[in-house]
Amino acid sequence: MIRMLVLADDLTGAADCGVACSGCGMRTVVALDDFRDCDADVVAIDANTRASEPQEAAAVMERLIRAHAPGDEWLIYKKIDSTLRGNVAAELKAVLTARRAALGGGSQIVAVFAPAFPATGRTTVGGRQLVNGLPLSETDLWQHERQP
Repeated sequence: MIRMLVLADDLTGAADCGVACSGCGMRTVVALDDFRDCDADVVAIDANTRASEPQEAAAVMERLIRAHAPGDEWLIYKKIDSTLRGNVAAELKAVLTARRAALGGGSQIVAVFAPAFPATGRTTVGGRQLVNGLPLSETDLWQHERQP
């Protein structure tokens, strides 16, 4: 049986994914940071890394993959913010690296990077993320985000 592990950097992201999966009839659990093994089809974890330093966020992602998705029976969904807040690059790299290590050298690892959420005005056009038609960098939302 294939199961899905959702790794989100905040509770809203974990809960959004959990609700969507549950709405499709999957047995779903939303967990805060860690969980004991359960019989759910989907486990959505709030890793609480949105405000972490990149290396700390990456370490959390690696730990969660090692602890909860050691084999190929897990599909990993790395939930990102549609306005690219948080440690998107560091966390995605960590998830891919940990997954590659867990599955061994012969396994092919694939990532689909799709930050758009058109229903909320967040689109990707020509490789640029837009919020209600404006480049992300010109929005108030992004201007207030912490700078590295």
